Amino acid sequence: MRIASNTPVNLPNVAFRTSDAKTAVIIQDKAEMERLVNVKSGEIQTFFNLPAGAVGTLIL
Repeated sequence: MRIASNTPVNLPNVAFRTSDAKTAVIIQDKAEMERLVNVKSGEIQTFFNLPAGAVGTLIL
């Protein structure tokens, strides 16, 4: 089930709730440079570098 998305410039993303109650987040870096990404879901927060043009998937 889709639970969230937003549209920051050059960083489209979407979050889904999985069947085992986890959160799956898909993020695309459309910029021409690596980005530091901050993802928060409830009490869980993580930071990671997403290379230019890459798509990242997180399971929280």
